[in-house]
Amino acid sequence: MVKTHYEPHFNLFSKDLSQKKLPENFYFNMMMIGSALLLLLSAIVFAVVGTRYAMVSHKHKTLLKRLEVLHQKDKQLMNLSVQVARLKSDNDALAGSIRTVSSLFDRKTSWTTILENISELMDRGIWLDNFSGKSSPDSQGRAISLSLNGGTISLKVLNRFLGRLEKRFGNIKVSVKAAENDKVRYYTFSITMLWMEERK
Repeated sequence: MVKTHYEPHFNLFSKDLSQKKLPENFYFNMMMIGSALLLLLSAIVFAVVGTRYAMVSHKHKTLLKRLEVLHQKDKQLMNLSVQVARLKSDNDALAGSIRTVSSLFDRKTSWTTILENISELMDRGIWLDNFSGKSSPDSQGRAISLSLNGGTISLKVLNRFLGRLEKRFGNIKVSVKAAENDKVRYYTFSITMLWMEERK
C-alpha cells in the first residue's frame, strides 16, 4: 500500500491582496486628467499672452494715431510757413517795384504815390503778383487805368481790400477764381480801375 505524503502549503499573502488588480481604465483616467491639466495650463498661458498682445496692440494703434495727428499738424505748419514766405517775397517785390515804377511809366503821373496808397489798403493774407498802368492826357486832366493781379487766402480779406479801393479810386471791376496748391485753397483775382486825375 502506497502512502501519499502531503505537505501543508501556506500562502503568506492575503488572498484579497494577491488577487486585487487595478481597474482597467485607471491609466486612461490618469492620462485624461493630465491632458485636461495641460489644456487648462495652455489656456491660461494663451489668455495671459493674448491679453498682453491686445494691450500692446491697442497702445501701438494709439501711438500711430497720435503720430498721424502730429504729421497733419506739421504739414499745416509747413503750408503756413510757405504762405508767409510767399507773402513776404511778394511784398518785398512790390516794394521794389514801387521804388522804380516812376522810371517805367509816364513821369507826369505819380505812379509811386498811387501804388503806395494801394499798398496801404492791403491787409495780411493778400498779395500782388503783377500790375500795369496807363495814363492818357485830355483837356480836363489825365485818365488813369490800372490793372492789379494777385491772390488771397481769404475772400473776407479780399472784400475789405476791394471796398477800400472803391472808396479811394471809384468804380472798379474784379474777377475772382478759386485755386489750390498742395491742398491749400486760395483765390486769384484781377482788378481793373479807371479814374480821372485832374490837371494841376
